[in-house]
Amino acid sequence: MCDLCRTLPQEFPRPHPPHKCRLANALYCSSCASYGHILADCPAPPPKSSTMPQYVEQLVPPSLIKALNITTKTPLPESLLAEQEQSITTLLNSDEFIRTWLKNRGIACKSKAEIREKLAEWAKDNHTRIQFVSK
Repeated sequence: MCDLCRTLPQEFPRPHPPHKCRLANALYCSSCASYGHILADCPAPPPKSSTMPQYVEQLVPPSLIKALNITTKTPLPESLLAEQEQSITTLLNSDEFIRTWLKNRGIACKSKAEIREKLAEWAKDNHTRIQFVSK
């Protein structure tokens, strides 16, 4: 039995070797154009430069580009490109939770006021943006 079919109810799949799994062979990855996995599990994901807009004209609907006969390729400002490449870290909006989260990353906080400062430093050092969610 393959790993993918182990998660299914026992009466559904018949025992089979992983390379003959019909379910896995039906999955298609649009990045590497092969069967057997999906884009989220791709061993060779596409670079961000091919999935994120690089030119201002890529943000305009194709119908407008055609109607206005736009042929230029204006590079996006560096600030927008840097902003796109930032990842987002989602945290619970609780000082106790944030203190524990920082402690797990080896960052000690002595006072309550220091928690948010240390978190901001961590985010800047790791090129990420913090998004807070409530309970």
